[in-house]
Amino acid sequence: MNQPLVSVIIPTYKRTWTFLQRAVRSILKQTYKNFEVIVVDDSPEEFEFRSLIKEEMEKLCDSDSRVKFIRNKKNMGGSLARNCGIEQATGLYTTFLDDDDEYLPEKLEHQVEFMQQSGCDLSFENMIMYNEQDVVVDVRNYPDLKKFDSEYQLQYHFLNRKNQNAFGTQGLQLTNDFPKTLLVEHGVDRTPTFLSQRHHC
Repeated sequence: MNQPLVSVIIPTYKRTWTFLQRAVRSILKQTYKNFEVIVVDDSPEEFEFRSLIKEEMEKLCDSDSRVKFIRNKKNMGGSLARNCGIEQATGLYTTFLDDDDEYLPEKLEHQVEFMQQSGCDLSFENMIMYNEQDVVVDVRNYPDLKKFDSEYQLQYHFLNRKNQNAFGTQGLQLTNDFPKTLLVEHGVDRTPTFLSQRHHC
Protein backbone atom coordinates (compact mmCIF):
# COMPACT_ATOMS: atom_id res chain seq x y z
CA MET A 1 0.00 0.00 0.00
CA ASN A 2 1.34 3.42 -0.91
CA GLN A 3 0.80 6.01 1.81
CA PRO A 4 -0.71 9.26 0.56
CA LEU A 5 -0.92 12.14 3.00
CA VAL A 6 -4.02 12.17 5.24
CA SER A 7 -5.20 15.48 6.71
CA VAL A 8 -6.89 15.09 10.09
CA ILE A 9 -8.94 18.14 11.06
CA ILE A 10 -9.94 18.64 14.70
CA PRO A 11 -12.24 21.60 15.35
CA THR A 12 -12.35 22.49 19.04
CA TYR A 13 -14.90 24.56 20.91
CA LYS A 14 -14.84 25.21 24.67
CA ARG A 15 -13.05 21.94 25.33
CA THR A 16 -10.46 21.47 28.06
CA TRP A 17 -6.88 20.62 27.13
CA THR A 18 -7.29 17.16 28.66
CA PHE A 19 -9.83 16.14 26.01
CA LEU A 20 -8.17 17.94 23.11
CA GLN A 21 -4.78 16.49 23.99
CA ARG A 22 -6.26 12.98 24.02
CA ALA A 23 -7.74 13.52 20.56
CA VAL A 24 -4.47 14.84 19.12
CA ARG A 25 -2.40 12.09 20.74
CA SER A 26 -4.67 9.46 19.21
CA ILE A 27 -3.57 10.76 15.82
CA LEU A 28 0.10 10.89 16.75
CA LYS A 29 -0.14 7.22 17.82
CA GLN A 30 -1.52 6.02 14.49
CA THR A 31 0.18 3.08 12.79
CA TYR A 32 -0.24 5.06 9.56
CA LYS A 33 2.41 7.78 9.79
CA ASN A 34 1.88 9.97 6.72
CA PHE A 35 -0.60 12.47 8.11
CA GLU A 36 -0.97 16.07 9.15
CA VAL A 37 -3.21 17.11 12.03
CA ILE A 38 -4.89 20.51 11.89
CA VAL A 39 -6.48 21.79 15.09
CA VAL A 40 -8.91 24.68 14.60
CA ASP A 41 -9.66 26.56 17.83
CA ASP A 42 -13.18 27.98 17.46
CA SER A 43 -13.68 28.98 21.10
CA PRO A 44 -14.55 32.57 22.04
CA GLU A 45 -11.78 34.79 23.43
CA GLU A 46 -13.30 34.71 26.91
CA PHE A 47 -13.10 30.91 27.16
CA GLU A 48 -11.04 30.26 30.29
CA PHE A 49 -8.78 27.60 28.76
CA ARG A 50 -8.13 29.31 25.42
CA SER A 51 -4.70 30.64 26.38
CA LEU A 52 -3.61 27.28 27.78
CA ILE A 53 -4.73 25.49 24.63
CA LYS A 54 -2.80 27.98 22.48
CA GLU A 55 0.32 27.49 24.59
CA GLU A 56 0.11 23.69 24.52
CA MET A 57 -0.70 23.52 20.82
CA GLU A 58 2.24 25.77 19.98
CA LYS A 59 4.51 23.38 21.89
CA LEU A 60 3.11 20.46 19.88
CA CYS A 61 3.61 22.34 16.61
CA ASP A 62 7.22 23.08 17.56
CA SER A 63 7.92 19.44 18.44
CA ASP A 64 6.12 17.80 15.47
CA SER A 65 5.99 19.41 12.03
CA ARG A 66 2.88 17.36 11.17
CA VAL A 67 0.82 19.38 13.68
CA LYS A 68 -0.77 22.70 12.65
CA PHE A 69 -2.81 25.10 14.79
CA ILE A 70 -5.38 27.64 13.62
CA ARG A 71 -6.98 30.05 16.06
CA ASN A 72 -10.17 31.71 14.85
CA LYS A 73 -10.59 35.33 15.90
CA LYS A 74 -14.23 34.65 16.71
CA ASN A 75 -16.54 31.66 17.00
CA MET A 76 -17.62 30.57 13.52
CA GLY A 77 -19.46 27.34 14.28
CA GLY A 78 -18.41 23.75 13.72
CA SER A 79 -18.89 23.58 9.95
CA LEU A 80 -17.04 26.81 9.15
CA ALA A 81 -14.29 25.83 11.57
CA ARG A 82 -13.93 22.61 9.60
CA ASN A 83 -13.75 24.66 6.41
CA CYS A 84 -10.83 26.61 7.90
CA GLY A 85 -9.08 23.29 8.35
CA ILE A 86 -9.99 22.15 4.84
CA GLU A 87 -8.44 25.33 3.41
CA GLN A 88 -5.13 24.47 5.10
CA ALA A 89 -5.24 20.75 4.37
CA THR A 90 -2.76 19.37 1.85
CA GLY A 91 -3.54 15.65 2.06
CA LEU A 92 -5.07 13.45 -0.60
CA TYR A 93 -7.47 12.25 2.11
CA THR A 94 -9.20 14.38 4.73
CA THR A 95 -10.82 13.18 7.92
CA PHE A 96 -12.50 14.93 10.84
CA LEU A 97 -12.16 14.10 14.52
CA ASP A 98 -14.23 15.75 17.24
CA ASP A 99 -12.25 17.25 20.11
CA ASP A 100 -13.74 14.87 22.69
CA ASP A 101 -13.19 11.73 20.60
CA GLU A 102 -10.18 9.67 19.67
CA TYR A 103 -9.15 7.29 16.91
CA LEU A 104 -8.17 3.71 17.52
CA PRO A 105 -4.48 3.24 16.55
CA GLU A 106 -5.07 1.47 13.22
CA LYS A 107 -7.98 3.63 12.03
CA LEU A 108 -6.15 5.55 9.31
CA GLU A 109 -4.22 2.52 8.08
CA HIS A 110 -7.32 0.34 7.74
CA GLN A 111 -9.48 2.96 6.12
CA VAL A 112 -6.92 4.20 3.58
CA GLU A 113 -6.04 0.62 2.64
CA PHE A 114 -9.71 -0.25 2.15
CA MET A 115 -10.39 2.82 0.03
CA GLN A 116 -7.36 2.18 -2.16
CA GLN A 117 -8.20 -1.49 -2.68
CA SER A 118 -11.91 -0.94 -3.32
CA GLY A 119 -11.67 2.31 -5.27
CA CYS A 120 -14.37 3.80 -3.03
CA ASP A 121 -14.67 7.53 -2.51
CA LEU A 122 -16.83 6.92 0.55
CA SER A 123 -16.28 4.53 3.43
CA PHE A 124 -17.19 4.26 7.06
CA GLU A 125 -16.21 2.10 9.98
CA ASN A 126 -17.72 0.58 13.07
CA MET A 127 -17.65 2.54 16.29
CA ILE A 128 -17.29 1.93 20.00
CA MET A 129 -18.85 4.21 22.61
CA TYR A 130 -17.38 4.49 26.12
CA ASN A 131 -18.78 6.15 29.22
CA GLU A 132 -16.80 8.34 31.64
CA GLN A 133 -15.71 5.23 33.57
CA ASP A 134 -14.07 3.89 30.39
CA VAL A 135 -16.66 1.12 30.08
CA VAL A 136 -18.01 0.16 26.66
CA VAL A 137 -21.68 1.14 26.51
CA ASP A 138 -22.35 0.63 22.82
CA VAL A 139 -20.74 -1.05 19.81
CA ARG A 140 -22.14 -0.30 16.38
CA ASN A 141 -21.37 -2.22 13.23
CA TYR A 142 -23.18 -2.39 9.96
CA PRO A 143 -23.99 -5.95 8.85
CA ASP A 144 -26.85 -4.64 6.69
CA LEU A 145 -24.49 -2.81 4.33
CA LYS A 146 -25.18 -4.40 0.94
CA LYS A 147 -22.84 -2.57 -1.45
CA PHE A 148 -19.58 -0.66 -1.29
CA ASP A 149 -19.98 1.84 -4.11
CA SER A 150 -19.87 5.54 -3.24
CA GLU A 151 -23.49 6.37 -4.09
CA TYR A 152 -24.92 3.57 -1.95
CA GLN A 153 -22.66 4.42 0.98
CA LEU A 154 -23.57 8.10 0.81
CA GLN A 155 -27.28 7.23 0.87
CA TYR A 156 -26.65 4.77 3.71
CA HIS A 157 -24.95 7.49 5.72
CA PHE A 158 -27.82 9.94 5.39
CA LEU A 159 -30.32 7.28 6.40
CA ASN A 160 -28.10 6.10 9.28
CA ARG A 161 -26.61 9.23 10.83
CA LYS A 162 -24.77 7.15 13.48
CA ASN A 163 -22.17 6.00 10.96
CA GLN A 164 -18.51 7.03 10.99
CA ASN A 165 -17.64 8.04 7.47
CA ALA A 166 -14.93 8.40 4.91
CA PHE A 167 -15.55 9.61 1.39
CA GLY A 168 -14.08 11.40 -1.58
CA THR A 169 -15.24 14.70 -2.97
CA GLN A 170 -14.01 17.49 -5.16
CA GLY A 171 -14.03 20.89 -3.50
CA LEU A 172 -15.38 19.67 -0.16
CA GLN A 173 -17.02 22.53 1.75
CA LEU A 174 -19.32 22.44 4.76
CA THR A 175 -22.05 24.88 5.69
CA ASN A 176 -23.46 25.54 9.13
CA ASP A 177 -26.33 23.30 10.19
CA PHE A 178 -27.00 21.66 6.82
CA PRO A 179 -24.90 19.67 4.38
CA LYS A 180 -23.80 21.36 1.19
CA THR A 181 -21.70 18.34 0.41
CA LEU A 182 -21.85 16.45 3.67
CA LEU A 183 -21.89 17.59 7.28
CA VAL A 184 -20.84 15.03 9.84
CA GLU A 185 -21.40 15.69 13.53
CA HIS A 186 -20.48 12.95 15.97
CA GLY A 187 -19.82 13.04 19.70
CA VAL A 188 -18.69 9.50 20.17
CA ASP A 189 -15.59 8.50 22.09
CA ARG A 190 -12.83 6.54 20.39
CA THR A 191 -14.36 6.29 16.96
CA PRO A 192 -13.22 6.86 13.41
CA THR A 193 -15.11 9.70 11.82
CA PHE A 194 -14.97 11.20 8.40
CA LEU A 195 -12.47 10.75 5.55
CA SER A 196 -12.65 12.33 2.11
CA GLN A 197 -10.49 11.89 -0.95
CA ARG A 198 -9.47 14.96 -2.94
CA HIS A 199 -9.72 14.55 -6.70
CA HIS A 200 -7.13 16.37 -8.77
CA CYS A 201 -8.00 17.03 -12.43
